[in-house]
Amino acid sequence: MKKVEFAYIEKTLLRVDPDYQRPPVDSGKRNRMKVTWSWELCGALLVGKRPDGSYWIVDGQQRWLVAMELDHIHTLPCMVFASGGSEEEACVFKDRGVFVTQLSPHVKFKAALQGKDQAALDLFECAQSMGYRFASSAAVDSIDCVGTVYGRYTHRGRLHPHVLVGLKYAMRIANMQYHITSDLFIATETIARRGSILSDKDIAKARTYSGETVAKKIRDMKLVLGTEGGKAQALALLKLINHNRPKRNWTVLAGENEEVE
Repeated sequence: MKKVEFAYIEKTLLRVDPDYQRPPVDSGKRNRMKVTWSWELCGALLVGKRPDGSYWIVDGQQRWLVAMELDHIHTLPCMVFASGGSEEEACVFKDRGVFVTQLSPHVKFKAALQGKDQAALDLFECAQSMGYRFASSAAVDSIDCVGTVYGRYTHRGRLHPHVLVGLKYAMRIANMQYHITSDLFIATETIARRGSILSDKDIAKARTYSGETVAKKIRDMKLVLGTEGGKAQALALLKLINHNRPKRNWTVLAGENEEVE
């Protein structure tokens, strides 16, 4: 067992070994981390000190990259262990996942509610108003895609009201007959985001299909169109709703001069 010591280290002395490290996160996420920088959330980086005295980040690369862009930060808190080199650090990097618990989206959401996070409160109230709850469950009153819902509602640091509209569409369609999956939510959220409206008749038509039928239709459409953006999910749902009826609403989703069969 290696001895680990705490130290504040100049950020310019820290280095990253690309031979085992993951790629940096996109600049958009780093910008959001810059705006919300917090020492409590930063915590201590895990760093290996090699025989030549150089410091190599094993855990904390993204925090270091953000700190490098913040002029008021000069040193970073680090837990330092004696490293024999890249191979040894790579093993620590790989095995660290055993000791670090990754929070599930539902656990994060529960904590956000306790912390009075406005987005979480909005979503909780929206679900509760129709008798639903966010839970990792197949129960008919559950929404098991809280990570997707929360992520779309808070996209790029802003609250997007259309997400609440889309969530209500999904709850009305499922109607306590089956649980709400990410595909169903993405379908209704995309419809709401593109400005299309599901009428009471549309909702009633969608309710005539079982959860399995809706899921299969979406899976088939995703194979044809891919999964990016939610277009496949939305078109699959509209196909069911508009069965044997004119293809109204489709152009909102299909795009100009695009044929959708």
